[in-house]
Amino acid sequence: MILAQRVTQKEHQTELDFLRDLGEKKVKSLKIAYELTERELALILKLHRRSKILDKDWINKFIADN
Repeated sequence: MILAQRVTQKEHQTELDFLRDLGEKKVKSLKIAYELTERELALILKLHRRSKILDKDWINKFIADN
C-alpha cells in the first residue's frame, strides 16, 4: 500500500512538473477557464498525454485559440 502511494505521489509530481514547464500563466488560464484543481488538471493532462494527443505545441495552440 505504501509503495502504491509513493508511485501515485511520484506520478502526480511528474504531472505537476509538466504543468510548471508550461508556464504559470498558461496553467492559471486553464485552471480558471475550467474551474479545475491542480489535481484535476494534472489528471486530464496525464490522460491526454497517455493517448498521445497532447504535447506542448497542442497546449500552446489551444490556449492561443481561446
